Amino acid sequence: MFKNNTVLTAVTAAVLAPAAVAQTVTVSVLGPQRAAPGETVRLTVAAKVTGLPAAGAIGGFGLDLNASGDVSAFSAASIDPVFELGQLTGTPSTDSLDRVVAGQLINVFELNAGVDQSTTLTLFSTDLTIATDAASGSQVTVDASTAVNGGIVLFEDAASGISLRLPDADGTTLQFIDLTINIVGCGPADTNNDGQVTPADFNAWVLAFNSQAPECDQNADGQCTPADFNAWVLNFNSGC
Repeated sequence: MFKNNTVLTAVTAAVLAPAAVAQTVTVSVLGPQRAAPGETVRLTVAAKVTGLPAAGAIGGFGLDLNASGDVSAFSAASIDPVFELGQLTGTPSTDSLDRVVAGQLINVFELNAGVDQSTTLTLFSTDLTIATDAASGSQVTVDASTAVNGGIVLFEDAASGISLRLPDADGTTLQFIDLTINIVGCGPADTNNDGQVTPADFNAWVLAFNSQAPECDQNADGQCTPADFNAWVLNFNSGC
């Protein structure tokens, strides 16, 4: 087991031509906000572009994914199919997972109809296993950051291939939203956090659904929807 500074690296190589634009790229780590000791959770790293110019598109990325707290290991990562030319190479190890992202200089607006600045793009996904001896009530924090010589590659002119890289480009902003996972004694069906899975947790889930509380998200998709009821039933049947 290791406890701090677990790193997943995704790096892209690109010909970059920085330009001055006014836009923001927000990179978020998405996943469940609760997990039990020994549980393996699915994480996704997603990005969204806001601001001008409208032609901006994510064409590549070079990011580190870091976990601190009682974690056991990252598993193999995969790129979302929206990056059709992307590849992930490398071998997972106990304390780190180095991955190289190649062939990412593509225009997702041209290759994927309907992708625009209101769309959140999944960059890559990976599994993270919580340590079996993680203490109930503790937390695991997962954050993304800029890899060495990395960042987010944006297309400004698909015809000429001109691109820029955040955070180096003037007038741009690259921001990150971390994920905090609370360690609980039981699985996600224990919505009232009493260390047991009982019928009382159904009432607690209904309250969580009505208030859009984190315990509502039983399928770990980052949302609170009616689909989480079916997920709660499955989690309930699985017990602690």
